[in-house]
Amino acid sequence: MKSTDLRHVMKPYNPSAALRVTRAMQHQVKGESPLSGCALYNETTLSSLPPDFLLNELSHKRSVMSNLEDTQCAPKIVQLIVDQLKRLPNDDSICREFAVEQEAVPDRDVRVEGTMSDITNAVFNGKWCMNILVFLSRYPHAKRAPLILQIANGMKLLHEADIVHRSIFPGNILINDTGAPFAMLANTGIYPAVQEFLPTTVTVSLSEHDLYKSPKSNDLEEITNTIEKLQLNKKLDLYSLTVSIYSIYEGAAPFQNDRTLPGLLQKVTYVMLQGHCGLQKPVVMPDGLWDVLQRCWKDDPSMTIDEVIRVCEANL
Repeated sequence: MKSTDLRHVMKPYNPSAALRVTRAMQHQVKGESPLSGCALYNETTLSSLPPDFLLNELSHKRSVMSNLEDTQCAPKIVQLIVDQLKRLPNDDSICREFAVEQEAVPDRDVRVEGTMSDITNAVFNGKWCMNILVFLSRYPHAKRAPLILQIANGMKLLHEADIVHRSIFPGNILINDTGAPFAMLANTGIYPAVQEFLPTTVTVSLSEHDLYKSPKSNDLEEITNTIEKLQLNKKLDLYSLTVSIYSIYEGAAPFQNDRTLPGLLQKVTYVMLQGHCGLQKPVVMPDGLWDVLQRCWKDDPSMTIDEVIRVCEANL
């Protein structure tokens, strides 16, 4: 069993190898500073990512020691991701590419790998994209309900195909802001793919994504039945979506401004023990949507993705 003891948390790994990107990927919004971008990998180019990147950044893990097992599991992870990319529903709300954030080095035509936990900008099918919190910080008067509805419908399509995302948080929700804003889920299935082949020589490393998890996430380790595990994973997706909805209306991560929880470790520990019921309703959030979030966080068995969709449609 893999350790989830928060006392053994390690700092995220920062690889430094440069990635080659296309000219389109090098495009930057005029005036952006510091420069930041995101390369999109498809099923053909995904295998070009360095193995250590897959083992460390994609899963938010860090290897305790480098050995042959670590190297051998990387191709298995890639293959599992590729197989799932082929199964993804063909819908605008689901990004079929895999997004890897990249940070530009000023005044140099070089990009280095960054973390996927805070995707800032991306070029998707020739259109400029950014994560939903960045988008809303630039366009604070944008309507949130239509964007949430698009993501909720995308998640429903995934679940109907028995595909789970398992890493739903604002960093994996991209907005195409050319023309009418449109939201899409990015990096579907990366987290479970890495978990399946994760070597025993890794320990848990925290990221902002952990703030969006359900306290029941650790229950997965105790479940061996495939159908039961799939159903729990779907519930965990829904939980993470509702916490993401909170952040979309609040404009910040859960407990970001809570002075009693000064660091990421303290915040994640609180979430894993207490959940999210201690959050306060964002001022601009509709009452009906807040009720849906509360029901999900209180583990109401009648709570489904259809409830989220219904309330969003009522607030268009």
